[in-house]
Amino acid sequence: MNSKVIIDELMKGNENTAFEMSRKALLLAYDREKKDIIYVEPRMTGGSGHFERLAVCYTSLLEKYGYSVEVVGAYQARSTLPSNWKSAIPIPDHCLSSGKIVSEVQSLAFRNYWKRTTDYILACSEQTPRLALFPTSRYLTIAGTLHAIEDLRDVKGGIFGVMETFPAPDCDNPEIVKSEFSHAASIVAQSSKSYIFLAESPQIRKFLIQCGFDHGSVTVHPYPASSRFSGRNLPHQTTERVRIGCIGGSRSVQNPGILARYFTEYQQFSNVQWITKLNLDLACTQSGLNKDEILCGLKSNGVQNISQRLDDVTYDEIMTSLDIMIMPYADRYRTIGSGIFLECISAGVIPLVPMESTMRRLYEDLGGLAPAIQDISPNGIHQSITEALDSISSLRGNAICVQENWLNHENGALAWEKLITGFATTVLKGD
Repeated sequence: MNSKVIIDELMKGNENTAFEMSRKALLLAYDREKKDIIYVEPRMTGGSGHFERLAVCYTSLLEKYGYSVEVVGAYQARSTLPSNWKSAIPIPDHCLSSGKIVSEVQSLAFRNYWKRTTDYILACSEQTPRLALFPTSRYLTIAGTLHAIEDLRDVKGGIFGVMETFPAPDCDNPEIVKSEFSHAASIVAQSSKSYIFLAESPQIRKFLIQCGFDHGSVTVHPYPASSRFSGRNLPHQTTERVRIGCIGGSRSVQNPGILARYFTEYQQFSNVQWITKLNLDLACTQSGLNKDEILCGLKSNGVQNISQRLDDVTYDEIMTSLDIMIMPYADRYRTIGSGIFLECISAGVIPLVPMESTMRRLYEDLGGLAPAIQDISPNGIHQSITEALDSISSLRGNAICVQENWLNHENGALAWEKLITGFATTVLKGD
């Protein structure tokens, strides 16, 4: 099963060919017990990471309230999946391996493909669930999945998380993106079924309402899996040596090249201990430096760089050991959210984020006092770290206040739990 070949066919508008190539994988969604809820995540491989942590967050909550849940993730996922997880979705929810969407013919092919794929996953003979959950919907998937739900009598509704709108990494045309969301909104407006939509940011919520979604059906609840830190007896750093991390440097949008240049251009502070997770190949491409130059900069500054994938336990151990997290992310974060940022504020870690970002707006709303990164450059990183270190004692205390404020925020963990369980009860029990 070659996902790129399937995506290539969709990019040509060949929806039927792409779907026929997908049947072998989709068959793996069959042969299951009937469940109340099905959770569908095309990018979840069954290892560790934000998609997997989000799945655990949703399923553990719903199962705690007595609902049975089936999870369907990417085809060829790891063999160590929980018993209620299936690996059956043949392609991710984007087309980055084959280029960008440039025409309505292409977006329509993806819409129809996801309609047929979702119908296949949800129907599964006599085992149709009563509620469908799509935690990270995008413009390529949302309309198709809604069409599938509408066509299946036994499915009573859906929960949709919307992780991004425009700008999108696989489409430069805002009208194409808006058209798909507007089409999805028209499906919901004409439906007798029940739906809620969880936006990653207020900016995304505003966009969805502009596309025609009802105000009352769209709320803001970014990455609720960060709530796993809530209530823990987290270590609160009191040592003179300050631990700073940057564990989000594995994707282009996270600007690993700028951080690599920072370590080669600036001498580090004597009281700082660094841990990073930079994709060195990507950092080389972005920075113009070669790998030896970057490694030399890391070594000379005593930076521990992690190259392997982190399992969940190690990831959480690193997160809770930090004082500060540096996130010099790109302009797309003016609208989208960040799982790492939300984990920081849930774990009592001080986040240094761009001034013009959804992260910064939420952080200030929560009473956060750390400096922002004014300029996404090596100098901008240096200035924000310098300011943070000058007031590290007060910022450590402030981070605990931010943690508590987020737990009780209208978009935080407690409100999310109340929304999801209340909606599931209404749909599944008719209360």
